[in-house]
Amino acid sequence: MKIVVLDKTNDTADLLRVNFLGESLVDEIEQAHEDYNKRKNEVISKLYTIWRNDEIPAVYRNWIRQAARFINESDMK
Repeated sequence: MKIVVLDKTNDTADLLRVNFLGESLVDEIEQAHEDYNKRKNEVISKLYTIWRNDEIPAVYRNWIRQAARFINESDMK
């Protein structure tokens, strides 16, 4: 679909092309996002399990915790 946008201050027109996503593509994107979130949460859970293990030296546990927090925060906008 094409849309004409008029700028009254300059008496110019721009042509914009608009693409609409089909239902199936939207569903695919939503499923991919859900799968991504599921896998991300599994990884974070595993990292926190390692972090809680007192047999691992504290310096490595801190790195693991930092990585888990970074992954968790990576989607915040």
